[in-house]
Amino acid sequence: MKIGQGSGIDTLRTGLRTTNLDEYRLFVRRQVAEQNGRVMVSPELQAAARQEIGPGGYWSPEAVTDRIIGFATAWAGDDPEKLKSALAAVRKGFAEAEKMLGVLPGVSQRTRELVEHKFEQLLASR
Repeated sequence: MKIGQGSGIDTLRTGLRTTNLDEYRLFVRRQVAEQNGRVMVSPELQAAARQEIGPGGYWSPEAVTDRIIGFATAWAGDDPEKLKSALAAVRKGFAEAEKMLGVLPGVSQRTRELVEHKFEQLLASR
C-alpha cells in the first residue's frame, strides 16, 4: 500500500513502514492540514479529553513530564553527560513537533516548560 491509500491509523502505520521519515512527515503534515476544521468531536469526547490533559490526567503536563524524566534518569543513571544528551533529545523532539505543527497547543508548551525545569533541577543537583 502506498501513502495516501486507505484511511486512518492503518494508512499512517503502513506509511511509516514503507517510506523514509521525511516523506512520512510530509504525508502526516498534509493529512493534518486536510483535516483542519473538518473533524467533529462530540461533547462527551471533548470532556474526556479535557480530563485526560487536566490535573491528574494521564496526558497532563505533569504526568507526561514525570514519564519523560523517569525514562531519562533510568537511562542516564548518575551520568550528567547522558542526562544532558537526554535533554538535548527532548528539546529536539519538541522543536521538530513545533516545526511540523506550527505553534504547539498550550498543554504541550506547559509540558516543555516543566520538562526543562526538571532537567535543570536534576543537572544542578549532579
